[in-house]
Amino acid sequence: MVSIPGWAYIIIGVGISWYSWFVNKATYGSGGNPVMKVFFWLGVLFIFIGVAKIAAARFLRKTDPGESALSNTLAPRQPIRQQSVVLCPYCKGKTYGHGNFCHRCGGRLR
Repeated sequence: MVSIPGWAYIIIGVGISWYSWFVNKATYGSGGNPVMKVFFWLGVLFIFIGVAKIAAARFLRKTDPGESALSNTLAPRQPIRQQSVVLCPYCKGKTYGHGNFCHRCGGRLR
């Protein structure tokens, strides 16, 4: 299951809070509607959850001092291997040396 990022909670919370406040003021004036107040506070709750998720991710992350924060979000780095390239004896196409068959024509390499 994919985790929803904190910034998404904040954007949704701001949208819900602003829209419910705007509709409440435009429709009901200064008295307000209790249902719209519930939506306003629901938006505030979303904002709080988003800020808490961002803070938790920032403070609970354990990184090496020399490692950048962006490198944690990327896939782990794989060691770079030198790939040997061989020519197919049938079609003269370049293919990787670890394969048993040519990628272009399907001819047997070994």
